[in-house]
Amino acid sequence: MFQAWYEQRRDEKDHIYFARHEVKNEWFGSKPYPGFHNSIEFAFGLQGGVRIVINGEEHLLHEGEVCFMNSLEPHKFYYQKGVAVYIVLISQSFFTEVNRLGSISFPTHMAKIEHFETVKRYLDYTIENWDPESLLCKRAFADTLSYLMTKYYRFYPKEAVERHPGMLLNVLKYIGEHYAERLTVDAVAKKFGYSANYFSTIFNELMGTSFPDYLNTCRIIEYNRIRREMPELSACRAAELCGFGSMNTFYRAWNKFSLVSNIAEQPFPG
Repeated sequence: MFQAWYEQRRDEKDHIYFARHEVKNEWFGSKPYPGFHNSIEFAFGLQGGVRIVINGEEHLLHEGEVCFMNSLEPHKFYYQKGVAVYIVLISQSFFTEVNRLGSISFPTHMAKIEHFETVKRYLDYTIENWDPESLLCKRAFADTLSYLMTKYYRFYPKEAVERHPGMLLNVLKYIGEHYAERLTVDAVAKKFGYSANYFSTIFNELMGTSFPDYLNTCRIIEYNRIRREMPELSACRAAELCGFGSMNTFYRAWNKFSLVSNIAEQPFPG
């Protein structure tokens, strides 16, 4: 059985908790231990469905999905028979100029992506060689995980959440749910009660990119997923399903993001 009270050491200096929680023959979670710490925590779904309540909001973590718990966010895990999950808790002392995890935040619940298998392979290898007493081992792990998470998953500056908690999280959630629609700066700004100019200024400042560029990033990522899972669809139809109004707009977005990131994963669409 896994260490149910692992968070008791959560704020100790140079502390990392890394373990595979797996429930084979019993139910655990009727009285879950509430986590609340000044560290960050990831849960990587491996098998079954783990129910996690974060800030009072319930999430069901499936295989290939990731949950992120920011510093001081209260959360509880509910485990049941047949589930497995990797838990990683990293204390503040590992956050440096190189390791960016202390200055950024991730969406609370991240859907399965193709590169989850890359992250999982690294976790599988590390768990076999894990030495919780070795500071060198823990530093290498924290830095490598930081690299993988920022390479493959969307993130945003932590101060953005602290300065504009309602605006940023709600806007990003809205974009994630409606990117396939004809979203405009004016329409989204109006929905959240801001003028278009103020909204654009704040969004650019907090995210380090413009609203249209961020929106197109989401669409390109979804385009890659659709073409990977439904290769029979034409590039034109896949682009349309992602919210691109024309192929010219799609090609401009594709070319832009393939030059500056690994977002454009697939070969140039024909």
